[in-house]
Amino acid sequence: MPGLGVARPVETRSFATRRPADVGSVRGCMTPVATPTQLRHHAPRPALPAAHGPVQAPPKRPVDLSALHGLRIVLTLWLVVHHTTRWLLRDTGIDPDTVTLLRQGPGATTGFFILSGVVLTWRWSERLAANPTIPQAADFLRRRWAAIWPLGAIAALIAVPYELVEDRLAPGEFVVGLVANMALVQSWLPVGGGIHGMSLRFNGPTWTLSTLLALYAAFPAIVWAIEARVRTKGGVVALAVVPWLLVVGTAVAMRGEANGVWLMHVSPVTRIADFLAGVAIGTWLVRYGAPARRGAIAGQLVGLVLIAFAVWSAVPWHLGREVRFGALFIPPFALLIACLTVRGGPVGGILGTRAAQVAGKRAFAIAMLHTPLLGLGWHAGLVRLDRPAGTALVLGSSVGMAMLVHRYVEMPARSRLRVSSRRR
Repeated sequence: MPGLGVARPVETRSFATRRPADVGSVRGCMTPVATPTQLRHHAPRPALPAAHGPVQAPPKRPVDLSALHGLRIVLTLWLVVHHTTRWLLRDTGIDPDTVTLLRQGPGATTGFFILSGVVLTWRWSERLAANPTIPQAADFLRRRWAAIWPLGAIAALIAVPYELVEDRLAPGEFVVGLVANMALVQSWLPVGGGIHGMSLRFNGPTWTLSTLLALYAAFPAIVWAIEARVRTKGGVVALAVVPWLLVVGTAVAMRGEANGVWLMHVSPVTRIADFLAGVAIGTWLVRYGAPARRGAIAGQLVGLVLIAFAVWSAVPWHLGREVRFGALFIPPFALLIACLTVRGGPVGGILGTRAAQVAGKRAFAIAMLHTPLLGLGWHAGLVRLDRPAGTALVLGSSVGMAMLVHRYVEMPARSRLRVSSRRR
């Protein structure tokens, strides 16, 4: 693989490869035939043991990403519970931050960004490294843009009725916000008011698509830099650890600042740390294969425990949102996701099932479309603590709409992209 180096075979030259005349030649003697003593003395040396020959790299352990696709639906359901709880508790006097287990949904976005880094690196890194050109990078970005833009655009349009009912934007802000969301740039700048800027207007969850688009644009350069500079296992680990440490420091420094939550929660500038953790995992898988099975199975359980601890710790430790969003969940999610690349295990066995994978393919549409419908349901009096049937109706409608969008928007767009790519 480029940049890793290949051991050159040791060149040996045995006595048997010399010319026949050399065998019988003794200094001062031109006898063309060797004597038995000479033959015993100059007999061909036995072949060197394999240990002294070319060093063969150990075979890579097979990589299985099926559980990662199943993880998507779990992260999506976590976000749905988070947003539903937020609407159920609105105007009840109950602080949502006290409902610890249900309220820490933003941690799930860390899982999404790490997953994106892993899958992109696994599928694209060797292709980009083999052809480090601007046209290849443009082709990659065009494919990724076409994969997420239709969903982001239709999600913004679906949210228009909700924004009109919510009536929180002036006419100029309304137009700018809609355009920004349609273009998937809403998370790039801290404008629009509130602690999150414009990123949570016109369908809040779509800020993840906006941030992903910026990370996609940087991905080819990241791959080329890794191929040129990161040549050791320690370098791959540092690729994940160093950005995380920088984000931890930034999160502490930005606590309480006006744009701190925007910077740590939605901005591509800091969310690249989550993404690079996934890129580091993907690079390890490409170069060295999956982790050892026994350690990976144990790592799945440890990762779950650490994620649960991160969820619990936010409230009693009085951690600011900047820290929670910007640093807390990266290590446990990175551990869990890296260990899910081995088939089986207590977590991977469930997430790797056919049902989980099918649901995972539709998870992004569910994540992007449920929030504005929950808002409309709240304004209609359906999403209430004392109206479980109404809440279930709204959630069911959002899932049904997500299935339609997935079937008639996402998939056709990707099919057209594949056709146009083959034509080129």
